[in-house]
Amino acid sequence: MKAALYIALTVVAAGVQQAIKKDLALKGRVVTIQTEIDDVLGSGHYSALPAPDAAPTSTRHAVVRVVNNSRNTVRFLETGPTSELHPIPSGGNREMVVSPGDYQIVAKLEGSGALALYRKQTYSPATKYIFLFR
Repeated sequence: MKAALYIALTVVAAGVQQAIKKDLALKGRVVTIQTEIDDVLGSGHYSALPAPDAAPTSTRHAVVRVVNNSRNTVRFLETGPTSELHPIPSGGNREMVVSPGDYQIVAKLEGSGALALYRKQTYSPATKYIFLFR
């Protein structure tokens, strides 16, 4: 029984790895955070991501908190002095410490059919930015 379960999990894991590789390779090119953002912008099919709430914090870095109260996973991509991709499940949240500076941000509600959301954002030191998805 344990061996069969191990084999089944190995097959599932291999399928997930293959799906990730497929997701990262598009017609022979590797998709990076920046190319994924560029693809959204190039498509022209996106809407404005609302400005985050901002509040002072005690750190010298910028802090970004993403709260996902939607029914879908939010795929949150940002590129600037720091580039990051965070899938945030429904009901979840994520807090990241990032370098201050100018960023491009794309958020996608996976499986919803909704347009991607985009904004340029300047993160200042000692500030927490909160993006809320409903």
